Amino acid sequence: MKKRKRETSHLIERVLHPANLTQACKEVVSNKGAGGVDGMKVSELKDHLDRNRNKLNECIMKCKYLPQP
Repeated sequence: MKKRKRETSHLIERVLHPANLTQACKEVVSNKGAGGVDGMKVSELKDHLDRNRNKLNECIMKCKYLPQP
């Protein structure tokens, strides 16, 4: 059980790595992805991620992230 938790934690850390999030953001913007149900425009994504990256990562790592419906 501990091995699985470590593997999951490692995967989350890889997903949340700044380079990975930056690349994902670039791909969404370059693909002209659709805005989300939260009403955020794709053009707002980079600034939002830059301002909130640390808080987002912390909430996810502590299992306290609650996405908006």
